[in-house]
Amino acid sequence: MGRTSTVTAILCLFTLAGCFPGYLSNKHAGQEGYYAPPITALNGEGQTMRLKDFKDKVILLSFWHGTCAPCRAMFPHEKALVKKYQDQPFVLLGVNADESPFELKRIQDKAKLTWPSFWDGPNGGIAQIWGVERFPTFFVIDRENIVRWRYEGVPPDGLIEKQIDEALKRPAPKENKSELF
Repeated sequence: MGRTSTVTAILCLFTLAGCFPGYLSNKHAGQEGYYAPPITALNGEGQTMRLKDFKDKVILLSFWHGTCAPCRAMFPHEKALVKKYQDQPFVLLGVNADESPFELKRIQDKAKLTWPSFWDGPNGGIAQIWGVERFPTFFVIDRENIVRWRYEGVPPDGLIEKQIDEALKRPAPKENKSELF
């Protein structure tokens, strides 16, 4: 890992660590009807990603792990979602729990996943803040940064689309009032 990547990783960890105290004590973090906790982490390319960079879009947040068979089984459906909503204010973002960002990148390349994933690592802080205890877990976040839906496991056919469609029907905010986003 180069000096710049190491410094970036350390800064991301300090940023994320600064979010822990408030969110670990907040029983509403990652719950429906409440603001989405912030996420800042590296992706598989070693670049810093922030959830707030996608604030004008409906977000499907997918927590996954490369050795999780149900997670891998969702890849074709997630690819179809990306294609279906490509012309709408929508983005699919992953949160990955693999051992390293290199493993995340290897799996993304092999499975031809086109959407970015935050790398959280095993027993990661992002999953802890969001209250994720199993994989896959999904969240739909609206354009006001409010968690509108949460689901653990593989959802029944059509349920993710229903939740995305409902979030897309909500009017776009005139301004983002969430300082957390």
